[in-house]
Amino acid sequence: MAKNQKKTNVKIKRNEITCSKCGLIKTANISNFFKTTSPLYQEFFPTCKDCVYELYNSYIQSGLNSRDAIIKICELLDRPYIDDVFYNTYEKEKDNPNILGIYFKDVSMPQYKKQGLLRYGDSIFARNSLNSAQEIFEDDTRTYNEEWNGRYTKSDIDYLNKYYQGLNNDFKIITTNHKDYAKKIAQASLAVNKAYQDMLDGISGADKRYKDLQSTFDTLSKSAQFSESQRGANDVSLGCFGVLFDKVENKKWIPIHTPVEKDDYDKLIDYFASINKSIK
Repeated sequence: MAKNQKKTNVKIKRNEITCSKCGLIKTANISNFFKTTSPLYQEFFPTCKDCVYELYNSYIQSGLNSRDAIIKICELLDRPYIDDVFYNTYEKEKDNPNILGIYFKDVSMPQYKKQGLLRYGDSIFARNSLNSAQEIFEDDTRTYNEEWNGRYTKSDIDYLNKYYQGLNNDFKIITTNHKDYAKKIAQASLAVNKAYQDMLDGISGADKRYKDLQSTFDTLSKSAQFSESQRGANDVSLGCFGVLFDKVENKKWIPIHTPVEKDDYDKLIDYFASINKSIK
């Protein structure tokens, strides 16, 4: 070899990659794998996108919110996490099941690369703007609520509490069984409203879900058998007669006869009654 001859580094192009999780062999491109700047890998992260999305969904199902799940994926792929980018993406795409891929697309914009935001170590967790998006995200985060025995958002809990209080105002809810029915009715009402909104938005299958949930709500309402509370003095609706009929049927109220002075019509009826008796 000549003394002044330069060495040439030949870059070997990888045409296929075996996924480190599922073991499938896939073409090495952005359709199948996420790109990474980690020095440990050559251009692409060795776990396919399908497996990465599966991991992301498992984080969500385990109770993590979208932000924390994306942070964990960014750390895994050695990609930068930037709060402002996430909340921008979340505000526009929170209902999109592909929010992870959209975030990676947004965070790969040239302006962030120019700032040197390339790897997980370059992440920015403190936000500089979008306070309204922060509020939207926090409200949309479902957390376990012991009183309602389930995972709900803040606005969900507000709705359930107000609906339950309304039932308490309209009915006498005293027993444990009735309280349980009241909570289930409140939960069913919340579910019906959400399904109805989905139906208006044209989401596939929402009409059947709405019909089923409405039927459940109606069944619970009929099964509860709440007795109405005493209404106000100015309330002249049919509900007042309902209270009266309920008391009569349950033998809780017996009318007391109060004699009143007879008018001309009563006297005339008595007169004809006496004539009828004399004829017989």
